[in-house]
Amino acid sequence: MRLSPLLLALAAMCRSVHCNEGDTGTDFTARLLKSDEGSIAAKRKQSKPVRLGGRDGTQFAIFLRKDKSKCLQPTKLEKGATFEMSQCTLRGKQLFNTGKHGIVYSHDKSLCVKGAPNKPLKLMECPNLKSKNIKNLVKVFRYKINSRKKIIISGKNKNMVWTLKNNGAVKTEIADTSPATKKEQKIWHYLFVPDPLQYPSASPTVQPTKSRFPSMVPSHYPSTVPSVNPTELPSMSPM
Repeated sequence: MRLSPLLLALAAMCRSVHCNEGDTGTDFTARLLKSDEGSIAAKRKQSKPVRLGGRDGTQFAIFLRKDKSKCLQPTKLEKGATFEMSQCTLRGKQLFNTGKHGIVYSHDKSLCVKGAPNKPLKLMECPNLKSKNIKNLVKVFRYKINSRKKIIISGKNKNMVWTLKNNGAVKTEIADTSPATKKEQKIWHYLFVPDPLQYPSASPTVQPTKSRFPSMVPSHYPSTVPSVNPTELPSMSPM
């Protein structure tokens, strides 16, 4: 089975930090492998749409099913920002959370993903959970995903799905069966991201962990390496 660049990168990260079986990194990589295209059993189980992100408080990222190196992210973490596809890093603004009523929160918990029909996805102020009209307010902030069909469905109108346009924008549009539109709509998948996801540092400024063993530079212990020019010892011959 050919692995995607994202899976290979995650596996490499896990090796670089010496993940043990049962560690977060190992479990995460295993889940990604299990969710790969070849899993027919997983497809059957996910034949019906389910809530995007799963249970409340779940952290996840959204990526292109046929190009696992590209993840969804807002252009900025600010109100009114639209969305784009970018190289997957699985951190920062590429991370989302599902909250009460299925609302999808951005990395900034005050901003949520709004998908109004026939308009681009945007980051907007999250709805007030104490509002008497909350059931109607949340419809444009929640979604379902059909993993078998690879579509993300609007909570406002089940006939509207996320569509990746040629200019890179993501809009909520009517589901279409034409070949051209299917390439824009049947493309989505998501993965759960452990919180926190540990990455090995690549910065040379990070100080290494102190060893339990004494430093050997300079050494406070006698060297076991013989000297190149050993000191001559006094002769022990009799007088």
